[in-house]
Amino acid sequence: MTNFFWSAALVATGILYGQPVQLNPTFLYVGSPGELLFTLPLYPGGLTFLWNGSPRPTSFTAGIGYTMMLTSGDLAFPQLAVATIVDSQTGVALYNRTYPVGYNAQPTGVALDRKRNRLYVATPAATKDPRFPPNSVVVLDLATGVIGPVVQVNSILGDLALSDDGSALYAVVEGDNFVRRLDPETLAAAGDFSFRPPGYKPPYPNAPMHDAITVMPGKPGTVALGFSPDVGSSPIQIAIFDNGLKRPNVISDNCCGSPGILFSPDGNYLFRDGYNGNFITYRYQVNGTGIPTQKAVFAAGGVPGVIAGGTLYTSRATAIDYESMHVTGNFEMDGTIAVDSENQRAFILYSPPVDRLGQSPVRLAAFALPSFQPLGSQVLGLTPASLPNPAQRLLRFGVDGVIISSTDGLLIFHTPLAGPAPSTAKAAIVNAASQQAGAIAPGEILTIYGTNLGPTLPQAGVSDGIGFFPFSLSNVQVWFGRLPGALLLGYQGQINIVAPFSLKPGEMVDMQVWYFGIPSAKISLPVASTSPALFTRTASSSGPVSLINQDGSVNTPSPPGSVVALYGTGGGVMAGAVDGAVARRAASLSAPVRVSIAGRDAQVLYAGAAPGLVSGVFQINVLLPADMPSGTAAIIVNINGQDSPQGATLEIR
Repeated sequence: MTNFFWSAALVATGILYGQPVQLNPTFLYVGSPGELLFTLPLYPGGLTFLWNGSPRPTSFTAGIGYTMMLTSGDLAFPQLAVATIVDSQTGVALYNRTYPVGYNAQPTGVALDRKRNRLYVATPAATKDPRFPPNSVVVLDLATGVIGPVVQVNSILGDLALSDDGSALYAVVEGDNFVRRLDPETLAAAGDFSFRPPGYKPPYPNAPMHDAITVMPGKPGTVALGFSPDVGSSPIQIAIFDNGLKRPNVISDNCCGSPGILFSPDGNYLFRDGYNGNFITYRYQVNGTGIPTQKAVFAAGGVPGVIAGGTLYTSRATAIDYESMHVTGNFEMDGTIAVDSENQRAFILYSPPVDRLGQSPVRLAAFALPSFQPLGSQVLGLTPASLPNPAQRLLRFGVDGVIISSTDGLLIFHTPLAGPAPSTAKAAIVNAASQQAGAIAPGEILTIYGTNLGPTLPQAGVSDGIGFFPFSLSNVQVWFGRLPGALLLGYQGQINIVAPFSLKPGEMVDMQVWYFGIPSAKISLPVASTSPALFTRTASSSGPVSLINQDGSVNTPSPPGSVVALYGTGGGVMAGAVDGAVARRAASLSAPVRVSIAGRDAQVLYAGAAPGLVSGVFQINVLLPADMPSGTAAIIVNINGQDSPQGATLEIR
């Protein structure tokens, strides 16, 4: 159990000492040299660099900035790391940002195999990572990180597609104008079929044409292919192939690029995006002859991304009922989309407007379904130009995994945005001093135990420059109805929080934890005027109390007839208290206070705020009776008729 009742919060900013922070490079590769430079020519004092919370060697070069050296273990696997800049003298974190570490591979196509927990990667004609050789299909085990086997095709590759039953993997071999079917279990070739005339050469050698392919659900031998069929600026064609045999009826239009295509779950419809940038999603009826001549039904949408629960989600972050083709919702941002049906969340990769530093950092945002309610977002560190082609998908895997195929590289990471929601229980919300559950009081410091409550490493709050603790700490927030609590500590198993002073005694309040905007279930808690408990050296309701003696000694036996300062929480409203503020001066508790030592009343000289500590900690100065015998004495504080828990003791010498 951790008692952080006088801790404070991380300060995160994009500017240090009036200077914008720039880290170079912006993307690190697995296995690359681990050197980072951040340009900050002036700073009064030293800075230390932390990588995922651990310090790394940091050196300073005048006029340039600081250089940090990472270990080989820091770059041993893909991740979304946390880079932190800390003042070396004070230990205060001045700047936080997420930092992408990925593979130096820029895929022409990817396919996720959920059955085998694999990712299939099609590589371009030129690569920089020998583990992803040119013009190959590479298998990446998502559980172990093992790369391989590798199938070298020795021709320009385009898109990949996997059947819904995981029995067939298709690779578009654009350089030789055919589609290759592979057995995902062995990666052995299981048949090729041509889709362009023999001898056709792409207009741009060594560059994929982004022909699109998708497999019909329930029919692993049937695919739809969008491609340019002839030499020159010919119309784009979308055709359906059954085991390599082309159905006669096709779609053909005057578009200058290959479309994104997707079958409906029953295979009766084929969806495609509009052309010439009109951001339309078209739906075509499919039958045994292919795609017969028809007037397509359409809706505002863009590239079809994924279908879940009868809804089609598109690259314009639009939700469409695919049976009626009526728009049912919009996430009000553009970007590649993924859907997690099990957790009922949607994820959008997008680039927000330029910020005050002239930057537009790419973010991953999460939304609740079916309400479209925004949850949280996470800065990824990718450059806007690196976002995937709209026909490519943002992929979700495992419990909390995300895959992004970009021109920066192949990024695979885990994020709380995709993970289980924070979880706690009424009995796990306790007074931070007594560790006992029950009614909560205004301004009481609470400890919340549970799972998925925050980051893996504990993040303790520090007050900011004007003496306030944060209401958000490492993406952790706690709400009491519509009121936020001030955070003192946050990590995956525990939160220390100060309840708002404006809670109304006699009422119930719904408490909810948010981590990266993902909410826990609401827990209804009764509010009392007071719920006092004294801090003890065992961080529980029993044992010697934490105190300061009249002579300034801390946590030592107290002489009879002397004044002792006791500390606790749950004393209720105090004059001038402000949520999250450090107490600056003495201010009395609003309710009457009594102190009993060994069954005898002791004179209370002061009961109120503890100057220098967060508002919510109360301080009681009590005069010990002069005839108090030596030994261990039980001590109880009564505030507004409510006793503190029994078990706390005071040592008399």
